Amino acid sequence: MDKKQEKEESIKEYNAKQFFDSRYKKLPEFKDQHTLSPFISDLDAAFHYKNIELNIIKGLMKFKEFSSKKGIERACDIGAGTGHWVRFLNEDLNVKSVVAIEISTVACKKLEEVFSNNPNITVENLDISSEQFKFKDYFDIITGIATFHHIVNDKAWETALRNVSSALNRGGFALITDMFGFRTKNSTYIKSSEFSSWKEKQGHKKTASSETPYLMKRNRSLGYYKKIFNKNGCKVEKVVWNWGGWLFGRLGHQFNIMFIKKM
Repeated sequence: MDKKQEKEESIKEYNAKQFFDSRYKKLPEFKDQHTLSPFISDLDAAFHYKNIELNIIKGLMKFKEFSSKKGIERACDIGAGTGHWVRFLNEDLNVKSVVAIEISTVACKKLEEVFSNNPNITVENLDISSEQFKFKDYFDIITGIATFHHIVNDKAWETALRNVSSALNRGGFALITDMFGFRTKNSTYIKSSEFSSWKEKQGHKKTASSETPYLMKRNRSLGYYKKIFNKNGCKVEKVVWNWGGWLFGRLGHQFNIMFIKKM
């Protein structure tokens, strides 16, 4: 066993709920762009979100199920955060009813305040990777933007994809962002499951070390995604690469978008 492998095997899984609860508590303002960084410029934040939005719309227009519809009945956003993608579904895609699912209790309380006057939006404090996850309704669209790479345990991640599959209507689509590279890899390590300070730029590291013993981001390969979705009655229909096309896009951009259809 080489030193790199030894280091990888000594890494612990972070506590996602603890991390994101503490992260939202320390957020200067409950704003979309501040989840990227409190120091990001308005233009950088707008470019980030609009770029992903455009790729989602371009991808959906390829499917007659959505290009010909005047309105989508039900949608769900997993890892809702400050609610950007909930608003996008409700306002830009004209979805009649949207459920926001979020693991952080702190974020859920804020989301309930933000959407308190919108009867079309419901907030649920749930863990999509739980074996006990159940949802009473079925959805035409489920989004998971910058969410699934934060489920670092492979078994829990597989459970999350199974839960997504079971919550889709037949013919419905899940939209998930990740690198979708040639191999599955760990990509971000942190000092503690307790978020420390935005001033320290979150303390994220790309390689494991004794100073960053916790894993908080794991990017799965396109093949791994296809395998698990196929097992659960879904098919990966399309990937929109955020930049660089099929080859270079899958070498490193975490906001490539996968379109998965429930068969």
